[in-house]
Amino acid sequence: MGRSKIGSFGTDFDSPNWLSLDPCGILCVTFSFSLHVFAVVAIILTCLSNSLPAKIIFGACYVPAALMALWSLFMATTTDPGAVPMGARPLPSNLASESDSVVTERDPSRGGLRRRRGIRRCRKCNDNYKPARAHHDSVTGRCVVKMDHYCPWVGNAVGIMNHKFFILFILYTFLSAILSGVLILIKIIRCKYYSPQVDSTP
Repeated sequence: MGRSKIGSFGTDFDSPNWLSLDPCGILCVTFSFSLHVFAVVAIILTCLSNSLPAKIIFGACYVPAALMALWSLFMATTTDPGAVPMGARPLPSNLASESDSVVTERDPSRGGLRRRRGIRRCRKCNDNYKPARAHHDSVTGRCVVKMDHYCPWVGNAVGIMNHKFFILFILYTFLSAILSGVLILIKIIRCKYYSPQVDSTP
């Protein structure tokens, strides 16, 4: 059925703008965003003093990687992961194969599972059609096609429509971390060779 809705944002069937309003997810997304911004500010304040190679690496490589990581985080958070819309039906080309598939569901009268042939339906989404390889996400409250997992760091389920942005977020975050390490290494090397020499002669 979807979860709560604020204005036009939410995961309901009638929300025009996708945004998971899970409090833990919102907290983790804020932390992810803040961590990237903090890293940029910390590198500017500590690693760029009087070092031309560090300034070149920072401007040409680190800033674009950090901006792309933030953009990928935003897109992974606000993109519909592939939620099945209300009233969805199987495509005519898939109808024959889906109606021949075996569906396993709970049988309340016998207290167990029962198998039957037919189109899969999600009982948590008001018996809405559930395509093959779709799973119900309990955080967003929707069935998601090719759902991988719910990631609190992007505050959204990762599915067929936002998987690319999730992978890009991880890639650019990793690249930013590697470049941060390079900039810190340059700072350590410069401090070692340019530290003031103490004269030991009396």
